[in-house]
Amino acid sequence: DDRKGNWVYRRMGYSEVENPTHMGLVMLGNGMCMGPFQCSALQPTVRDILKDLVEKCNTGMPPIPAGQRPWAICIDDKTCCQRLQFLFRDHCNFRVEYYRPPSKEEENSAHMMGPGSCI
Repeated sequence: DDRKGNWVYRRMGYSEVENPTHMGLVMLGNGMCMGPFQCSALQPTVRDILKDLVEKCNTGMPPIPAGQRPWAICIDDKTCCQRLQFLFRDHCNFRVEYYRPPSKEEENSAHMMGPGSCI
């Protein structure tokens, strides 16, 4: 089986002021950062997520070797999540879940931990 864990797609900010470059992080379900992803706008689109997912699966991104894929992805934007859920609704061996944005407490904790911390 080439499926390994779940990947979380989380934006680095939820306003144009916080995230003017529309960047996000891809994390493993255990919180380990896999690397960045780029959105075409503040809210990710289905195309943004699928493009990054295919690229990371094809080329690999430590600690995931090339050719492996997640059994699920979690996205912090409800609209994008719902659209991907619709696309994958008949594929029972791949799940798409909503991952809520961080609370103020989580954001404050991450700021105290410094750059590079994943929340």
